[in-house]
Amino acid sequence: MPSCVVRSSNGRTFHPAAVSCATCANGEGHLQWVLNVNYPGGKTRQISLHPSQVSQAHRQIRNLDRVRQVLEQVCEINQQRLRQERIARRSHDHD
Repeated sequence: MPSCVVRSSNGRTFHPAAVSCATCANGEGHLQWVLNVNYPGGKTRQISLHPSQVSQAHRQIRNLDRVRQVLEQVCEINQQRLRQERIARRSHDHD
């Protein structure tokens, strides 16, 4: 995964193997990392990760969180500027 941002969360889950084995026959399953990718409209896709990809997925999720924080700050600044402009125009119209 070469991208630096991914919209998702990840976690560990247990899944039975595709081929029967003693562990699965006992109902234990195998530990597997899964990336849950959420799309607009409530659609979700699960992607199984190789253990070596887990740290990269965590980094991409942290990057997305940082991008969201910055966008929230930009939105707040834009709202403040719009309010200030409205007040300034209103006082200018009354002069």
